[in-house]
Amino acid sequence: MTTLGRAVQEALGKVFEKDPKAVLLTADAQRGGPFGLTRDLANRFDDRRVIDVPAGAAARAAVALGLGLAGQRPIVEMPLGEEILEALPTLARAGRVSWESSGKRACPMVLRIPSGPSHGAGPGLASHAARHLAALPGWVVGSVATSAQARAWLEWACTSSTPVALLESRDAYGVDVLPAESSVHEPCRARCLREGTDITLIAWGDALGTACSAADAASERGISTALWDPSMLCPWDEEALLAAVRKTGRVVIVEAAPKNAGLSESLAALIVERAVEWLEGPVLRVTQPSCPLPATVAPESCLTVGAVTAAVEQVIQF
Repeated sequence: MTTLGRAVQEALGKVFEKDPKAVLLTADAQRGGPFGLTRDLANRFDDRRVIDVPAGAAARAAVALGLGLAGQRPIVEMPLGEEILEALPTLARAGRVSWESSGKRACPMVLRIPSGPSHGAGPGLASHAARHLAALPGWVVGSVATSAQARAWLEWACTSSTPVALLESRDAYGVDVLPAESSVHEPCRARCLREGTDITLIAWGDALGTACSAADAASERGISTALWDPSMLCPWDEEALLAAVRKTGRVVIVEAAPKNAGLSESLAALIVERAVEWLEGPVLRVTQPSCPLPATVAPESCLTVGAVTAAVEQVIQF
């Protein structure tokens, strides 16, 4: 089975071979960045294409903005945790370039961001960047949890004129969150991982494994559970997700991030606004607690199969 990390390596290698304008910005380039995923690129290409930017997220974003405006295609390996907040003003500028020039200019760039809580990481390194990036006009935000997603998203993002941020499940670099997929993933489209008629589970990124196990547990109790992965977090694939909700009339959203101001909140609002007449129960969200997670707490203990299953049963019994 090809792991998520290996799929990222292979996809980046193909991009660099096809596009001479592709440039990688990372820290500790010769060691392959913080997770060693880009070591092969450093060995194959010179320092004009694999650029070591040891400073934080703000510096990498500024260099990427300049390269993008100059016609290059920067691929930025962002640091862990809260450092990305320093880069938001520059990233906001990149998203506005096309609008401010009436479509005459573009600033392509791809951010690769290790996402989600991790074992022993502590509160400062638990990255939940999606909520911040989704608030920036002009950006596309994608979720990457499997090898098929990694290949499809990276190949698409590296040909797009729109800035793209990819949230990669860092605890899954050595594995796939889900079993090996037989189908080719289509980026920018929500995907149905499991058919069902009683209730719809919607989950992405690090929450997918928990949601999949919860769907199995619910099915054992006679609840036919559909499981959907939005894949694209900004903008949502509205038609596909709303069709999935209308089919069952019940929905539970699972997000591996704090509940306050999360993307699950945005999705729940969309469902209520656009499909309220189809709902047969409340739209429930299952998330991590809205507090810093200490390094001694395992991420899976904060987002459990039991919590998701309980939410499913609550909606079914409404």
